[in-house]
Amino acid sequence: MFRSISKQHALITGGSRGIGATIADTLAKNGIRVTILSQNENLLKSRVQELNEKYPINEERKHDYIAYNLTTSNKIEESIREKYWNQFKDVNILVNCAGKTQKNLLMSTASNEINDIISVNLTSPIVLSKLFIKNAIRMKDITHPFILINIASIVAKSDKHNDLIGASIYTTSKAALVRFTESIRKELEYMGKRKSGGVAEQMSQTGIHVLLPGFVADTAIGESVKVGEGYSIPETSREEIAEDVLTIVKEANHV
Repeated sequence: MFRSISKQHALITGGSRGIGATIADTLAKNGIRVTILSQNENLLKSRVQELNEKYPINEERKHDYIAYNLTTSNKIEESIREKYWNQFKDVNILVNCAGKTQKNLLMSTASNEINDIISVNLTSPIVLSKLFIKNAIRMKDITHPFILINIASIVAKSDKHNDLIGASIYTTSKAALVRFTESIRKELEYMGKRKSGGVAEQMSQTGIHVLLPGFVADTAIGESVKVGEGYSIPETSREEIAEDVLTIVKEANHV
């Protein structure tokens, strides 16, 4: 049914640096319009300018950005609808990539820091996923697949080799993100059966994904975490994660 991944639109949270920036670069290089979301507007402007120079599309479909602090997850829906709907309304690929971790044991972690980690890693992806799915379901003509990709972490899996000392909230939030992804896939499968197919069925079959990358050293989170003595968390590069995202998009489009 679908063949080309060009003329599609991806929103990538945490897209101004690290893993998100590499994903944005990879998708843009393959003809996909990208909108990146993070809180540093100056960095966003610089990254978007670079993307438009390296991977131009056309004057009407330029790469863009949304400046938003995901720690204020209670206002995401309102902000998207009131300020950024033009950047969001035709998004058919959502990559929840923004992440935040702590650097201390739980006993030394401030309550506001715990709230910020949960907001960025879990609540924000949930709210953005809700908006994305709700908007997708309203589409009557499916001219391209709708794809949701949540970037979790291998530490979400219970294994003695995956333990991170001083990152208990991060680990918990990523484990919850995995279960959330699995749950919404089932919801969409249920909706697809009730409504005889459509976007819900397509998303339940090819559109809901969670990635569990290993330790990525050259990121802000990678530089801050402390791997426990005697543990050996597998390493993953930013490029490998970006290629996994691209593969998901291609497979959903039957490319």
